[in-house]
Amino acid sequence: MIAGFLHILMKIAAGVLVLLLSALPALCQVKVIVLQQKHRLYGNVTAYLCDQSAKVLCPDQGLIFSCSAPDWQAKFIRPSLKLKHTISFENWSKNGIRTPISLEANEKFNHFPMVAKRSIQYVGLPSEQVFYPAESKGVFDKRRLQATYTYYKKFPLNKNTLAFLNALYDVPPISSGIPLRFARIDPDAGFGFRMAYQLDHSSVVSFLETTSVSTISYSPELFKLPGDLKEVSDGKLFVPDPNVLNELIFDPASSDAAPAKGHNPKSR
Repeated sequence: MIAGFLHILMKIAAGVLVLLLSALPALCQVKVIVLQQKHRLYGNVTAYLCDQSAKVLCPDQGLIFSCSAPDWQAKFIRPSLKLKHTISFENWSKNGIRTPISLEANEKFNHFPMVAKRSIQYVGLPSEQVFYPAESKGVFDKRRLQATYTYYKKFPLNKNTLAFLNALYDVPPISSGIPLRFARIDPDAGFGFRMAYQLDHSSVVSFLETTSVSTISYSPELFKLPGDLKEVSDGKLFVPDPNVLNELIFDPASSDAAPAKGHNPKSR
């Protein structure tokens, strides 16, 4: 009887092994897009994104942000203190990070009309750029810009991965593209007929910039989180400290009229 039971167990184990081995080629084909970015709040950022997971490293703030299927809960991690804070995806995707220098609610730009949209090359990627008009007391002035947003939509990602990143970066909630650049513009900057730029470079303040993009093969280790973390309910321990950053990210040498140069993403 024992021998028969062991035989059944061995058959089950063999079947599981076959399934695991058959899944390996598919896993190896999964690509992860890696972004090197600068954010006004987080400083230098490295983001690993694939269809079912996102992991964002913020070394300047000593923080890690993560989100994965199937529950898509947003996890904040402070490795130095071995602490973790978890937020439901619904709450996170709606409200994002809230700090004194955070942008206004993520949902705000859902109600903003787009003045225009165009295709550009940004860090070597075929990207889309949209423009948002200035607003005062609920009235939009399409002659003046309030913000420009550049995103890349040709890398297949789950809409939840994108929603997680949009909320983290506090950028317009466009679910079809990876956020690459978000810039606010001084409301007094001129904006001429037929999208002719009349912007003084000093009027553009960059909240998000991307310096390089690459793709690598998927590995579970890329999205592995530190162990022995204590769950805490106080999210204030994970709010980035704006005093850590010496200055805001200004890029007076460039504007959206002349996107930054870069390289095409390449596998490694």
